Amino acid sequence: MTRRSPLNKRYQNAQRNNESSGSTRKSAASAKIERSSSSGSKSAKAKPQTHREKFMAQARANQSKSSAKSAQSSSKRKAPIMPDTPEYKRWRRIWWILILCAVVALVPSLILNANKKLAQTAPWNYISLALTVVAVILVAATWVLDFKKIRPLNRQAQQEAQSQSPSGKKKN
Repeated sequence: MTRRSPLNKRYQNAQRNNESSGSTRKSAASAKIERSSSSGSKSAKAKPQTHREKFMAQARANQSKSSAKSAQSSSKRKAPIMPDTPEYKRWRRIWWILILCAVVALVPSLILNANKKLAQTAPWNYISLALTVVAVILVAATWVLDFKKIRPLNRQAQQEAQSQSPSGKKKN
């Protein structure tokens, strides 16, 4: 701890006139609220919980929270409705075919790139590049198909389902 300077005006006045020109600040510790030792603190428990007991208590708490949330969400909204129309099934089948073709084009390209001898020879590196470009184009086509054709059909089916009440009558 540092010494107080005797040249400080505050201490010189007290010595000369026996008058205080001010006061020092009290520490923050004196401002804290005193609590009795019998308050409900965690350390006052009789025996500490084992790891298994803590885990089980946490699992029970999580289960009760999730069941309450699922009860609220099930009463508020239903699962998304996927259309069951022939048009939707046709576009979804085309989407899956495009995805599979992209994978079929990408796998040989990766195999050719992994083989050092074939990757450096003239015809094989061009074939590998062409297959990679084809795979990227097919993935882009599936993305466009999803946004332009499939999602509007999903939205339309959900709007139709929301416009009808459970009794089959339309809302106004």
